[in-house]
Amino acid sequence: MPPPTELQYHRASREPALRRSGYKAWKPALEIVLVLVLFVVLQAVFVIGFLLVGVGNGLDRDWFSDTIVSDQSDTSPLSMLFYYGALAFSGLGAFIAAWAAGRKPGALFSVAGRVRWRVMAISLCWIGLPAVGCFALDALVNRGVPAPLDRTFWLSSLIWATLIPLQCTAEELIFRGCLPQALGAWIRSPWVVFAISLPLFVAGHAYGLAGLASVAVFAALASLLVHRTGGLEAAIALHCTNNMAISYSGFSGIDSLPEDNNRILITAAAVLLQYAGAAVLLFVLRGYAPAQPSHPPGWFPGTGWFRGWPRVVLRFPPTAVAHRRRQLQSSGPGVR
Repeated sequence: MPPPTELQYHRASREPALRRSGYKAWKPALEIVLVLVLFVVLQAVFVIGFLLVGVGNGLDRDWFSDTIVSDQSDTSPLSMLFYYGALAFSGLGAFIAAWAAGRKPGALFSVAGRVRWRVMAISLCWIGLPAVGCFALDALVNRGVPAPLDRTFWLSSLIWATLIPLQCTAEELIFRGCLPQALGAWIRSPWVVFAISLPLFVAGHAYGLAGLASVAVFAALASLLVHRTGGLEAAIALHCTNNMAISYSGFSGIDSLPEDNNRILITAAAVLLQYAGAAVLLFVLRGYAPAQPSHPPGWFPGTGWFRGWPRVVLRFPPTAVAHRRRQLQSSGPGVR
């Protein structure tokens, strides 16, 4: 375990060692505006580039609208490339915004100013491995996946393994990294900071009421992991496991099974296990939690009022001592 630190993740903007230049009160505002604007602009740039490449290769606009825009499922490799690619590309905005605000972009990952690979490995073991075990057991028992192992499946698997981790990392960098750290420059309470960024993350998901509630629960747990571990690694592991489990259920054909088929419950089991692993992780990584700052000396008549204050030794200047001695000698015998 690392030595305890009093630096809280959301207060990293005020840490001189994690800055490129001095802190100014207006710099967090610049960072917030930049990251939100770039989140939209970079996705728009990706979409325009995607369309230009597609049209240049004979892509029909109506087919594009029906296949990608209208159908946001993970059954089409092109749809996965479009949505996950756009979100992954937007993650660059977090680094640009932090750099423009005079911060070291590595501070977005953790209070150490970098990715702590040991924390990432431990997080993947507790959160990711149980979910992987669920789907591996399902494939073993049922002798494969429902979907045919054709070109579509393998293309989807390739995008699943490469873009989804980048997409999850990008969202964590923006909504649990850049925004909380910028707000934390002004606000001391981590709960207020993460409570402000949470609805922004939830608003980016086009789900029903129940779906939005589940996203809010996920975001709250991810925020707690960030605060208690001092970095994004555990939250990234949770986000990747969650999105990859749901996406795999889509392109592997599990989600397309009839409702009376018990096999569709494997996804729910994987999600529940990832949450259980995240809860255990809070205990396993407790050594990375920010240390409580030392309490100031107590005041009378409170508990421990006599502790904590430095010992004071009174010292008189030599001239004052000599002057007092002469006064006593000249006054003669008497009460002193």
